[in-house]
Amino acid sequence: MKRWLIALGIVLVVVAAWALRLYWLAGEFKTLTPHFAGECTVVTGVVGAEDIVIHHGAGIAFVSAADRREALAGRSPRGGIYLYDLADSAHRLRKLTPDASPEFFPHGVGLHVGADGRATLLAVNHEGGKHTVEIYRWNGEALSHEKTIADPLMVSPNDVHPLDHERFFVTNDHANPPGWGRTIE
Repeated sequence: MKRWLIALGIVLVVVAAWALRLYWLAGEFKTLTPHFAGECTVVTGVVGAEDIVIHHGAGIAFVSAADRREALAGRSPRGGIYLYDLADSAHRLRKLTPDASPEFFPHGVGLHVGADGRATLLAVNHEGGKHTVEIYRWNGEALSHEKTIADPLMVSPNDVHPLDHERFFVTNDHANPPGWGRTIE
């Protein structure tokens, strides 16, 4: 009986050490000190902003957004890609995808600006429970949809990083589709 208690004690110490290490690596014991000397401004007009990518040459940002609460309730997420002009003192957003499906559900976005100045925006899309990457061209005023890429390896895409106007990396935030595999994961 005494050996079982010692073994149990050792297991508990190992599990506690593992948990403490996990919390340490996750940054739970760090103190964050604000070090931003600038000013923050609230930008309204969009629900559920997910990702932002800045086009430094044009002085603009592309924002992907979708109402996740609506999507979880089984309704249209009313997603879109928005333009934010970094020089706009009124801090307005302009929807660049007004003709997209009501089920358009953008997530991560990536931007590639070629040596010739041509800009391509890529967006992960979870429309209708399917996972795709949408490729858009930016002409300085509007986005035009070029193509949709789908692949069974995109199980749960989160973000996209373009290598050029056609090729990209995509990250899956899960290795399994929704279900028991993801729960166990």
